[in-house]
Amino acid sequence: MSASRAVPDEIVQSPAWHRATTLAERAASLDCRRREADSDEMDHALAARRLERWRSEPPFDDDACFAQRLAQDSLTEVDLRRLLGEPIEAVRDRRDKSIASSECLLFYRHGVLNTR
Repeated sequence: MSASRAVPDEIVQSPAWHRATTLAERAASLDCRRREADSDEMDHALAARRLERWRSEPPFDDDACFAQRLAQDSLTEVDLRRLLGEPIEAVRDRRDKSIASSECLLFYRHGVLNTR
């Protein structure tokens, strides 16, 4: 277990752990290159089913509300489809890099990380 985490690494590495990642967290972890690239890993049928489920529920059955929700996280419908259809392992891998960078920055800012 890492000194900075209260949860054992084997749990945090489990794909199931990352299913709780919010849309905002997933969106924030996307980089521009990833947004532009067409992912071979994406399950297009799964993305379509999940998007249809989103769009069938109020308030997202209203186009204006749906567009407003996407704008909250600076997403396009294409971005959302990518997030809804990507394997959870991709979320885990992307978030691990993001979390590691954030922890390093936090430790550095608080003088815990000695850079010499």
